[in-house]
Amino acid sequence: MDKLVNKTLWHKQYEQMKIEELVKLAKQPQEFQLALRDIIKSVKKSSNPSKIIEIGCGNGITSLILDNNFEKYLLDYDPKAIELAKELFNLFNQQAQFFTSDMFDMPFVDEYFDIVFNAGVIEHFSFEDRVSALNEYSRVLKENGLLVIAFPNHYSLPYRLGYLKKVISGKWPYPQEFKLFDLKQELDSCSLELVKRVVTSKKTSFYFLSRGLRSIFLSIDKFFKFEGYLTVLIIKKVHL
Repeated sequence: MDKLVNKTLWHKQYEQMKIEELVKLAKQPQEFQLALRDIIKSVKKSSNPSKIIEIGCGNGITSLILDNNFEKYLLDYDPKAIELAKELFNLFNQQAQFFTSDMFDMPFVDEYFDIVFNAGVIEHFSFEDRVSALNEYSRVLKENGLLVIAFPNHYSLPYRLGYLKKVISGKWPYPQEFKLFDLKQELDSCSLELVKRVVTSKKTSFYFLSRGLRSIFLSIDKFFKFEGYLTVLIIKKVHL
């Protein structure tokens, strides 16, 4: 999908978000947000504060619920997203640095961050744009740092069906999603290496189905175990 279309659709989402609703969500994070938080915590290599950036942060809830033993940076191209994230952090008395910038050309020196992460970003871009983004993520990542890239798992049948039904009916409010597995070709193009692929958050995968289909798929899941909603890739630089 065209980058401009992506930006337009996301801006519409941010304009509709209310800070009161975001506060409620931050107090009761969704299953996949908690899972991603725990994965990031598990890959943190030092007990000392680590520089971490969420690229394409949106409302910033995932960064907000990370441990405070991180020096947090949040970046998004949309000023409204950054405005919401700033307000949310202020309401929870948390500190972070915020940047309104394009993720394909970020305002940071090389090898600045210990952890670079995002969720729900990479799947909206073409192969060429995914490679460009990953190269830029790698540029700002320290030599021994880690990328944590999360995206919806279209190999989860409940999620895939829910997504396609909403797309076909014109009710899908977000940009198009590409069906991704482990980004092997993209990583090979960027001198990056997959450390681990994790699939998590099964309950969330049923959320996108209608009530009737949800009941049916939950019954089937007792016998045929569906995959979870979220794919998380843990990635490192290749030492040449």
